[in-house]
This record gives sequence, structure tokens and C-alpha cells, in this order.
Amino acid sequence: MGTSFIRNKMSDFFFQCISLGTPIARVVTFIIGISVLTCLDLNSLNLPDFCIWEMLFAYCPADGSTRALNAFFHGRWEDAISYNLNILVVIPVMAGILAMDMLKLIKTSKLFKNARSSR
Repeated sequence: MGTSFIRNKMSDFFFQCISLGTPIARVVTFIIGISVLTCLDLNSLNLPDFCIWEMLFAYCPADGSTRALNAFFHGRWEDAISYNLNILVVIPVMAGILAMDMLKLIKTSKLFKNARSSR
């Protein structure tokens, strides 16, 4: 197994994660995203407020969503709701997708298949 084979497999997995095309890609991407939003406090980074939709249309329905997710994962639920109300929909949808994908991965894993066949 050469390094080019491994590099191709890693790039394939990277592009799967970007496209969110498979359950494992979604789980990995969600876990990385949630970890980053949990570990970093975006308010302390003084990042610029940059939204292409707002620049083009003078309105963005998702304005403040990243700050809202960051506040939610830091336990500041009132701040999260004040940044953007869509957090009330996004969090349950994310949790549902993550739970369904993890269940799908558990059901298709070799460990689960071995446990069922030994009964």
C-alpha cells in the first residue's frame, strides 16, 4: 500500500466530509464543528461580521447563527436565542441527523453484526 493510495483515500474522505454525503462524513463533520464551537469563544476573537447574503440583499435570515450556536454550546441559551431564533430549529435538527447517522453506523458496524450473529 503506497503513500499515493493513502493520500487518495484521505482526499476522498475529505471531499465526502465537505459534501456531507455519507453518515460517517456527517458524524465527523458535526463532531469537529461542535468541538470547535465548544472550545472557542467567538466573542473573544473579534472576528469581522461578514455575510455575502447581507451584502447582496441587505438581509440575511441566518445572520447570527454561528454566534447563536457558539453561545448555545457555551451554555448561554438566552444569548443564543437573542442572536438568532433559528437556533430553536437548528439544534433539534442537528441532534436528529447526528443521532440517525450514529444509529446507522452502529447497525452497519462489524461489531454489531458479530454480536447479533453470536446469539
